[in-house]
Amino acid sequence: MRNKYQYFLWEDYINGMYNPPIHLQKEINLSIKIFNDKLYFKKCCLDVIDNWKISCDENLNNRSMNRIAWMGQSALNINDGIKEIVTKSTWKELNSKLKNTLNKIANETIIEYEKRNKSVYKKMGESLF
Repeated sequence: MRNKYQYFLWEDYINGMYNPPIHLQKEINLSIKIFNDKLYFKKCCLDVIDNWKISCDENLNNRSMNRIAWMGQSALNINDGIKEIVTKSTWKELNSKLKNTLNKIANETIIEYEKRNKSVYKKMGESLF
């Protein structure tokens, strides 16, 4: 899938999500805290679809990528600046029950994004919704 926008316009890129961490241990501790606060994690996921229009258009409309992982990485980055590499590293340390809960929250947010952006799927037909 070809990108619609140049990467330097993506809000996740602008927010430094792909940069190396400067304060690694601080980001690890904060990511664990956020992962364990399901209400805050959900709020951050919603912030992503409310505020990162270009990044969501690029990443959530691309069904060939792991959209749930991108949502989780973005949720930790949008308000707290946690880098995606830290999110990936911390994720490995979580138990299965928590991972399933967080994946469900991320997936529900993606479904909400799709409902809000039905026009994106007009070519595919309305049967998706």
